[in-house]
Amino acid sequence: MRAPFLCLAAALFSVAGLTPSAFAQDTLAQESSRRQAILARLPADAAKRVFGLATSPAPGPARPIGDYTKGCVAGAVQLPADGPNWQVMRPSRNRAWGHPILVGFLQRLAATLPSVANWPGLLVGDIGQPRGGPMLTGHTSHQVGLDADIWLTPMPDRRLTPAERDNMSATDLVNSNGSNIDPRIWRPEHRRLLEAFAHCFVGWAERWREVGFAPVRAAWLSRASGLGEGIRVRLERQTLDGRFLDLDHDGALLLDG
Repeated sequence: MRAPFLCLAAALFSVAGLTPSAFAQDTLAQESSRRQAILARLPADAAKRVFGLATSPAPGPARPIGDYTKGCVAGAVQLPADGPNWQVMRPSRNRAWGHPILVGFLQRLAATLPSVANWPGLLVGDIGQPRGGPMLTGHTSHQVGLDADIWLTPMPDRRLTPAERDNMSATDLVNSNGSNIDPRIWRPEHRRLLEAFAHCFVGWAERWREVGFAPVRAAWLSRASGLGEGIRVRLERQTLDGRFLDLDHDGALLLDG
């Protein structure tokens, strides 16, 4: 059985200041108030409560389970609060957890930004909870350890305090009616930052064009979750169940069942 499917990206990024979550910029007080109100009405066994109150990652090999808006993650690791070229924002939320591939990618990319984009370093917003899953507040995505919010605010030349990180706002680059960027705020450095991220994905497209799909397929399979296990594929007009065997030469899932 063959199901059309193709995935090139190993990580999904939303850029704070261009595509913000409704409550992504809540301050510590706003977040705490919203969180307590939700906890007060949730059943004891609600998934949001179970995952939202977890403080440590699920044991076992790193593995995203489910999808971005309905899943969880095992073996997540935490991006340290401070690095040579990054600082984690909103630390009180404990959402700096992600798949090791994503966390390592952020660290490596951050190290290149001063030279390739004239960008001093990353301010990293929400990645995910220790075990992923649905959050008490904010995102509906960020559940499998493969999402990260990147602020379009240059990292300052000093270490921000926890209070500053929990309360300052990201740079808003969108104009008042949301139709375009605000030319009063947009700078060439913003473009270079976005190009640095885009290049990470364009590189795979170029490799595919130059040498074919085989290396893309091999890289994807080396990171794939659920290989050899039962999966369900929901297409537009049908749902397929089977065991995930492989990807074929054009990126379609091969199922046994």
